[in-house]
Amino acid sequence: MKWTNRGHQFDEIGKRFHDVEEIIIYGAGEYGMKLGKLLKGIKAPFVYLDDFKKSKGTCEGVKVIYHKDLEEEMKKKKCIIILALGRENAGIVLKGLELQGLRYGENVFDIHSFMNYYIYIYATYGLNKCIIQDCSVMGVFKCSLKCKHCVGAFPYMNNKENTAIDNVKRDIDILFSKIDYIKEFGMVCGDILLYEDTEEFISYVMENYSDQIGNCTVLVNGMLIPRQSIIDTVKKYNLPVMISNYDTVKGWKERHDRLIEVLSSNDIKVVDIKMKEWVDLGWTERKYHDNAEKLFDACGGQCRAFQDGKLFYCAHALTANRALYGLDDSEEGLDLTTEEDNIKKIITEYHLGYNKNSNLKMCHYCNGVSNVNQNTIPVAVQLER
Repeated sequence: MKWTNRGHQFDEIGKRFHDVEEIIIYGAGEYGMKLGKLLKGIKAPFVYLDDFKKSKGTCEGVKVIYHKDLEEEMKKKKCIIILALGRENAGIVLKGLELQGLRYGENVFDIHSFMNYYIYIYATYGLNKCIIQDCSVMGVFKCSLKCKHCVGAFPYMNNKENTAIDNVKRDIDILFSKIDYIKEFGMVCGDILLYEDTEEFISYVMENYSDQIGNCTVLVNGMLIPRQSIIDTVKKYNLPVMISNYDTVKGWKERHDRLIEVLSSNDIKVVDIKMKEWVDLGWTERKYHDNAEKLFDACGGQCRAFQDGKLFYCAHALTANRALYGLDDSEEGLDLTTEEDNIKKIITEYHLGYNKNSNLKMCHYCNGVSNVNQNTIPVAVQLER
């Protein structure tokens, strides 16, 4: 979407969240817990409504009320209700709430639309805070694999010099000075275990900004065993290690099993990411698409990247462009080094799809992510070395 009123695109929607004093999470199950963790992270006032857990009085330190208490609670404070329920149950509860005079989209929201859209506007207009879903700093361009269809096109880069740790730390400082909370944070990279300063990167983030991060994970491809100092650092901060499943690669399983053994012996949590297939973004096809604006709006990819003081909407487009196309993307990044008025609103708009040109230049060469792209390919097919 193209900016038409930069810094004010969501002013009308934002009025719904002015002076909201409390969020009521209707349901303290899996959905409710995820939302509760996020609201704690941004220090938003909230309670749970759950008749099954009211007898305990609190849930993970948060007040729990009964359904019968709802009317009284909303008389005392300006509240919005988030239905953290399955779709069928949410529909039944919504009907009852609307019969009581509440309105969907005004003071009642379902968990999916709120978590994926409205919460960013609520944080900005209700709390004067800026949050984004997923963002990583640029750091490592080397990789231990050469995947033909790598989403970031790392094997095709000519210059694979890693980013100096001082530059990475400067970017981290700038990023967290403007963004109050990032749900998922890490490093955009080929293989983080090939970074000379992985330990310092992790320590710097966790010592200075852990309260602004929902999850900080270490993502690896299973090909390398981390040096002991990395293992010690990961263990110190109790971070999980996520391993992408590339069992189609020759020799991968043996290396993966050895890695699991090493991490488990050090009491480090391991999460295996198993994928039956990849989505082909189409970078190497170099096929030009005319419908870039339509694709951009429908795609909604969440992988933001940060480098040299700028926030970039799509990490994959950023690295693939530098590896294969060399297009001028200098105007596509959002500069966070300036003291611009309404910067939190501008960042929120950018995160939700507004920009100067209504799309990215690389959208013309991309097939899009899985919600708009059904072109699947085998996992981790390797280039001939």
